[in-house]
Amino acid sequence: MLFEPPAANDAGVPARSVRLSEAITLAAARGAGVGGLLLRHGLAAARSEGYTHCVADWVAPNLAGDRYWRRQGFAPLRTWLCRHLDPRIAWAGGGE
Repeated sequence: MLFEPPAANDAGVPARSVRLSEAITLAAARGAGVGGLLLRHGLAAARSEGYTHCVADWVAPNLAGDRYWRRQGFAPLRTWLCRHLDPRIAWAGGGE
């Protein structure tokens, strides 16, 4: 797990927050409590440094990841909407 301060211009992020940038558990270790143990240890270390909130990015369509983070007490702060244009029609001018 990698904890780091959030970007200074990260709107909506509470003061004294730490960002959980990466959290990966090997497939063989999933379901054994390793991720939760690492998370609790990392959050305790962040609290000892004066952080009061933790922000994590995850992709909601990743159902296993979404369920995991919500079980750990995380909740969406904001939702991003992204649109990908099919490159076969991206050349179209939109009726200009």
